[in-house]
Amino acid sequence: MRFDDTIATVLAQPADRPDRRAAQWRQLVDLLAQRRGDNGQIEAGRAFDFLRTNRARIDPSIRREAARALTGLAVKPDLIAFFAEDNASVAAPLIAGARLDSQEWLALLPRLGPAARALLRHRRDLPPEVEKALFMFGASDLVLESALARPASAPPQPESQIKELVERIEAYRRHKEEDREAARASIDAEPAEGFRWESGADGIMRWIEGAPREALVGQSIATIAGPGQYGVDGQAAGAFEKKAPFRDARISVAGDGPAAGDWRISGVPFFDAHRGSFLGYRGTARRPRVDEIARQLKEGPSGLFGPQFPADSLRQRISSRASCTSAEAS
Repeated sequence: MRFDDTIATVLAQPADRPDRRAAQWRQLVDLLAQRRGDNGQIEAGRAFDFLRTNRARIDPSIRREAARALTGLAVKPDLIAFFAEDNASVAAPLIAGARLDSQEWLALLPRLGPAARALLRHRRDLPPEVEKALFMFGASDLVLESALARPASAPPQPESQIKELVERIEAYRRHKEEDREAARASIDAEPAEGFRWESGADGIMRWIEGAPREALVGQSIATIAGPGQYGVDGQAAGAFEKKAPFRDARISVAGDGPAAGDWRISGVPFFDAHRGSFLGYRGTARRPRVDEIARQLKEGPSGLFGPQFPADSLRQRISSRASCTSAEAS
């Protein structure tokens, strides 16, 4: 049976019970490990979609054993990248024993996270050009590598070494999460003036950095806001329909928190590197300048957003911005 047909057959099996779902998950991993060349790209993509969608529903011990079974085998980089997305305790055995040639490693390194690259640095069998490339990554890698530095005592046995590295990675992640929580608390306490965002293929914002998430996650760039509603203008929605970049479109956010009010957002579409499928948008947002607010006020009720931008509110924002500008100039 051809690879495509085999994958399709496994995907067609019922996954209505945990045991069936786990068996199906493991079967797909085994089939992807056996894939050769670039055959079956479409079905392989469907298989990876199933694996990612159901990963959290599969017991970590099953995922760990699946990764361990691939150790030392010549599997495709896509499968290594998939397991590298998982917890360090799952990915560590495969990262420690994966077999790739130099070009495959060099192409894979940017797809790995800092934790996976830190594990990879402890291998002593990588080609020199791969070791050199590893040390060209950014500060987050170097911080993690420092956190995982080996003690000066005698080298541990391979299993205990992996366990030690995993424990240090998990401790590092906990500390980073605490730092992120503190940063979010600081963001929530002050008015937001800019943020980065990412949407899914449906245009719904799913990731926010630089502003409180609660007011922004769930906003859509795919549909024009109606009269009296909050949302985006026709520039953003029209660009989304064409999967084209856009710049300085308008969006209005409801509420009275730090993220509420008017914004100018810019975004570019991004696509799956292998299949070319549309994945969503990534972009930035900023508060409008005084001249942009004045132009919007001049448009009046016939503007792109209609009456949800009251004139009094706009005049207050212009006055506030102008005061800030005067203060800065003096």
